[in-house]
Amino acid sequence: MKDELTADTVNWNDFNQPFSADNFEKLYRKITRYFSGKPVWVRDCMACADPAHRLNIRVITETPWSNLFAYNMFLRPSEEELDQIEPDWTVIQAPACMPTLRRTAPGSTTSPW
Repeated sequence: MKDELTADTVNWNDFNQPFSADNFEKLYRKITRYFSGKPVWVRDCMACADPAHRLNIRVITETPWSNLFAYNMFLRPSEEELDQIEPDWTVIQAPACMPTLRRTAPGSTTSPW
């Protein structure tokens, strides 16, 4: 998503195309509606062993094997850390939730949702 934080820190180009906050909110609402009433797998984990640079990550997945991937990929907090963890980032995996796509030119502001 292109916002104040990413406007000057991401190399926006034909591959890294900007995604508006409005479109992000539409997609987020679509995914949360999709997850409603379905079982999901949630894992709190961390990236970076150095506490000064550590990021807390919450991974929410539609499939258990994707959650197992996060278990193997990221650091596992202790029981004490789990009680206090607040996610800095949330990763949502919902491969069966397909957006309705429209054909748009690169750089277009037309929403695919």
